[in-house]
Amino acid sequence: PTSDYATQTACRINTKVLSFSEGFMELKGLDEHCGELSNLIVQGTEYFIDREEWQQPLTNLKVASGLRSIDYDTSRFDHTLGWCGPADTFSDHQHVLEQKLVTELCRFHFIWSALEATIDISVPIKSIKNIRGKISKTCFYIKSKNGLHPKFDAYILELARLEKILTLDSFYSEIFESIEIPEHVNLYGKGIFLAYKLRNLLAHGSLELPITQQEDECHYDSDIVRTLSRLTLYTIQVLAIIDLQEDFPWFSWHYVDVPIEFALTNIQFDVHPEDIYEDSEPDIEDSEPDIEDKN
Repeated sequence: PTSDYATQTACRINTKVLSFSEGFMELKGLDEHCGELSNLIVQGTEYFIDREEWQQPLTNLKVASGLRSIDYDTSRFDHTLGWCGPADTFSDHQHVLEQKLVTELCRFHFIWSALEATIDISVPIKSIKNIRGKISKTCFYIKSKNGLHPKFDAYILELARLEKILTLDSFYSEIFESIEIPEHVNLYGKGIFLAYKLRNLLAHGSLELPITQQEDECHYDSDIVRTLSRLTLYTIQVLAIIDLQEDFPWFSWHYVDVPIEFALTNIQFDVHPEDIYEDSEPDIEDSEPDIEDKN
């Protein structure tokens, strides 16, 4: 179900927003997504008026946005380097594969830190008694607030993309199929629930590093981490809508005033708000929402 306010807001959204699923709207890179989300919340809360606690998660997002590459070089301690040409070629390909993954994991770390800081300020963890675990409680909270945020098409498509990638790799497919989704986890909690499970496997040394196939690389590790990072950012956006919409129903997005729901469900797109937002008040009694419910 959606709230009346969310439905009214949907009426003001240009139909171009729906074109993302048709491939007409490109996503920002993860680094720019982090930076723009941080800037949006800073401006949207009018530089933290009465909401200084939001500075902590935004600090982590700024760090994530600043990562361009990681100085990663295992050859420094490889005393066999130069002994065998084919082995050196293998090592070169392996280095490229690992450096890409390490960069994505590092960015994911700071994005996840931003999520945990967001949870600390927006989710009443201690009051949720019947669920165990910080992430599980957050999923329960998001489900309990269903209707306080609009349908988030970009999130839904990214989740579908993750599930597709996970089935393409036999190792990750086995892990994915073994994860049971509890009843308290709905669609908008599933992303961080899966991210949490896979993150724990990594932390406990249970995830394998990819081995290069040299000329025929076909690895999904970095894609999986990147997709989990995107879903984590989307979850931060959902929590921000729930937490901030009462105090800040309108956000300044590149100096264009738009409803907070609109800003925080479209900031990931490589567009200017003026190109996708129509500033017109709907006639609620006589008009129907332009958004088609595809569920």
